[in-house]
Amino acid sequence: DTLIDYMPFGPGFTFVKSRSDRDAMQKDMKNGMADNIIVQISYFKMLKYVDWLDEDSLRRATDKGHYYLKINYLWPEFFGDFYHFEAIDSYNQKYTSIVGDIYYLNSNELPTYWEMLKNARAGFQNTEQFGILGQAGDRSNFLMSPATAAVWYQPERNSITIPLGILTAPYYDKKYPEQYNYAVAGTFMGREFWRAVDDEGAQFGEEGMLAECSFSHCSIFDSPSQKGFDNMAECVVNQYNSQCCPMEKGRCVNGDTTKRSNLADIG
Repeated sequence: DTLIDYMPFGPGFTFVKSRSDRDAMQKDMKNGMADNIIVQISYFKMLKYVDWLDEDSLRRATDKGHYYLKINYLWPEFFGDFYHFEAIDSYNQKYTSIVGDIYYLNSNELPTYWEMLKNARAGFQNTEQFGILGQAGDRSNFLMSPATAAVWYQPERNSITIPLGILTAPYYDKKYPEQYNYAVAGTFMGREFWRAVDDEGAQFGEEGMLAECSFSHCSIFDSPSQKGFDNMAECVVNQYNSQCCPMEKGRCVNGDTTKRSNLADIG
């Protein structure tokens, strides 16, 4: 996990290349894009039943989620055809000068885990964080490894990434009934769709730029709709604050710290 966290695309490339079913999965995903769009449209059509959204705010939220949302599938395009390695080798070279230095600190001793971790973190910061500051915004950037067993939404890019790593059992398997795979895909995609309009996602516009801002807040919602959203979110906070184990006398959930995930779970 540590290696994947700090070198997301080096080990990620190896993971994808090693999957014998990668071409079949890519074909499945392309064939299923129409189904994904249906799920996408269905989720955002539900917004019209939200009574605290006015017409303009509803239009902006729907446009953001339906017309502008970028979905990244399986693995980054620069991985190529897995027979030519120039692009991934060039990427890995960015780490070599940083991570490789650790092996020359003391020629008589192997580096410690903490020394390697420190240098791997430095490589990640210089390559994936500070290294992209001067570049044009890239909404196809995965930011994380395609080997990661998760789906994520990036508000600054208005994108959802569905990596190959999540398309493994028990979440997805070619041997499973099609209905099961479709239901699971709809579940994790639907959860991330709502992040486009949660308390963080709503601060960013269609392509990830900050939305209209007041002195203290940015939002795609106008003031009355934002107030309605805040009231709804407070209801969710209170709902989770009341969840204690054991009941009444036990330790209770802090609804504020889990609000964003709870909003996405409830949809």
